[in-house]
Formats: sequence, C-alpha cells, structure tokens
Amino acid sequence: MRRPAYIFVLSESLKTIRADLTNVMRNISQIAGQVDTSADQVSTGEQTLSQGTLEQSVSIEGLVSNVTTITTQIQDSAIRCGNASELVDKATGFADEADAKNTGSLIGRSIEDVKVGTESTQAKTQNILLGQFRIR
Repeated sequence: MRRPAYIFVLSESLKTIRADLTNVMRNISQIAGQVDTSADQVSTGEQTLSQGTLEQSVSIEGLVSNVTTITTQIQDSAIRCGNASELVDKATGFADEADAKNTGSLIGRSIEDVKVGTESTQAKTQNILLGQFRIR
C-alpha cells in the first residue's frame, strides 16, 4: 500500500522542523557557553579592581599618616624655635641690663646676633619642611 502524498510532505516538514530546532538548541548552548566565559572574565576583572582599590586605600592611609607625622614635627619645631626666641629675648634683656650698668655692650650685640640667627633659622626650617612635603 502506498502512502498518501500529504504524509510524505508532513514527514519532510517534521524532519526540517527537527533539524531547525536542533540547530537552535546548539546555538543556544554555544551562546550560553560564551555568556559563562564572559561572566568569568567580568568576575576576574572585578576581583582585580577590588584588590587594586584595597591597595590604594592602604596606600592613602599610609600617606595620611605620614603627612600627619610631618605636620606634628613641623609644629613641634615651630614651638621649639619659639621657645628659643623667648630665651634669646630674656638673654637680650639681661644683656641690656648689663649694658646699662656699663659692664660691656659686646654681650648685648652678641645676644642680638644670636636672636637674629635663631629667627632666620626658624623661618628657613619651616620653609624647608613645608617645601619638601607640599602635596601637589
């Protein structure tokens, strides 16, 4: 017995549909693999970025700590220079008293020279320290 023609046509159509569905499933599988690979690359990039961010954070914390230490040292130096200036002023006062009593003006001039030198050194020290640690 011979089959009717429409069964042959239907059979061929079903074979074509099956082949097309197989190709679609194969393409979906390939795309899923590509998505998986891309997701792995994104994850690796995120981990690298996270590590870099953490390292920068640690570096910035160290920098802030160093700047704080330097600022404290500059402030301490300024205080010490101020104290030295006060001592020079006292010595100048004593020298002025000695000059007034005519015990010699050489002492007064020597102490004044020390005072000028101390003030100059204080200014130079502050400028050097501030110039070396200026953040750009």
